[in-house]
Amino acid sequence: SAELRQRPLLAGRYRLEELIASGGMATVWRATDEQLGRAVAVKLLDEILASHERLQAEARAIARLIHPNIVALYNVGREAGHPFLVMPLVAGPSLREELAQRGRLPRGEAVDLLAQLLMPWRLRMLL
Repeated sequence: SAELRQRPLLAGRYRLEELIASGGMATVWRATDEQLGRAVAVKLLDEILASHERLQAEARAIARLIHPNIVALYNVGREAGHPFLVMPLVAGPSLREELAQRGRLPRGEAVDLLAQLLMPWRLRMLL
């Protein structure tokens, strides 16, 4: 990912600006789509963990899900061997940050949050 950070534009259009989060399988960057002039999130996946077929299958699955609780997928691609996903940049804290600040959620709030998270997948299973 350091190699990609030094490139002027990812895929000729996305300028990586600030690291938002990183984990074992991916890093997420705040970026600007220079073609459309909008802020986006770019998720750079570990090249070892994401084959071309897997990336395309996951991108198609995400693109089929349309729900207020699921972020849209703008683009998918590969640059310098690294697969990437481009999504809208969502303002606000992550669930991890929220839990770190507030601690354990009250049971009712946790159940409501879980229901919101599961609803799109339940709808997909029914279709």
